[in-house]
Amino acid sequence: AVAAAAYARAVEIAARMGGVTGHVPEVAIREMLDRGRSLVAGDDARTRASLLLDEAWIAWRFDRLDEMQRPTREGLELARTSGDPVLISNALDAASGLEWFEGHYAAAVKGSRERLELLERAGETRAIEYEISDARHMLISALIQAGELREAFRYATEARESDLARGVEHSAWERDLLPGFYLGNWDAALKGASIGTSGGSAP
Repeated sequence: AVAAAAYARAVEIAARMGGVTGHVPEVAIREMLDRGRSLVAGDDARTRASLLLDEAWIAWRFDRLDEMQRPTREGLELARTSGDPVLISNALDAASGLEWFEGHYAAAVKGSRERLELLERAGETRAIEYEISDARHMLISALIQAGELREAFRYATEARESDLARGVEHSAWERDLLPGFYLGNWDAALKGASIGTSGGSAP
């Protein structure tokens, strides 16, 4: 069970977090996925859900979005039975991302909001901290696309303050850049752009 879960996590990192890991060839990712599938126990719903979602993320990573629907749907359904907020967040991220790419922005907002609210009730761990940061980013982006600019700006301000509290200044000042720009908040937008591109701190 431990080995299967480790392979599932390795695939998730390579496929879902490609911006962090860099390029990993699909053949290598699929070898890990197949190994995880061969080791997972039939009653291990959590790892089985992870492996399903891995399949969805591989499709996303290599631009085959039409292949995301089945594993995303089945993975989300199975993840919900686990009660694991990090796993459910993973599944909601895939589902919301799929809605986004299909142009269903209101549905993407709904899924992203559910994801963030779930995580905010889940306590504090490093994994949850990462998921919350990503969930906020996805919710802000979906709200902008849906035209909910004021709500996007509110979440963006919260995200900026959270990033600053954690010392993540390189992204903090970019959080409310787009919603501020679209709302005509030129001073805030220019300040965010200036600080974000310079890598500096607020004066």
